[in-house]
Amino acid sequence: MIGLTSELETTVRMLGTIFPWLARNTSGLASGPDGALVPATTTTTPRPTTTSRKGTSTHNTRARPQKPLNPFCEVGHANSSPKNNRCGPKNTHLPLPDRPDPATRAAIVAHNQNDIALWAEAQEHFERQKVVMGYA
Repeated sequence: MIGLTSELETTVRMLGTIFPWLARNTSGLASGPDGALVPATTTTTPRPTTTSRKGTSTHNTRARPQKPLNPFCEVGHANSSPKNNRCGPKNTHLPLPDRPDPATRAAIVAHNQNDIALWAEAQEHFERQKVVMGYA
């Protein structure tokens, strides 16, 4: 199976169809404005068991709110630009543009031809999967 992050909701539904034990439990979820599943309300979970000073186990019955599910990725970016990229004269910082110039872009595209071809094949395969599985 091929999954695409650009079609994450469909990918998740397909995974649940192929591997039923991975199916998302949609109880308590509602459709958001973009059609993605979002929590209808915030859920709570009990805190983990703690150990008292005398060594006996006690359970804290207070519930703490869980962060609601978010249809958008909140992964931090570990690949941010450094404060000093040492690309300027005498290893000083050289501010880089937000977008590469045409020559730099062409070099990046040439370097990444295998990745680009693989992505195109994955998209075609994913579209075929959607048709076969009834998600098209």
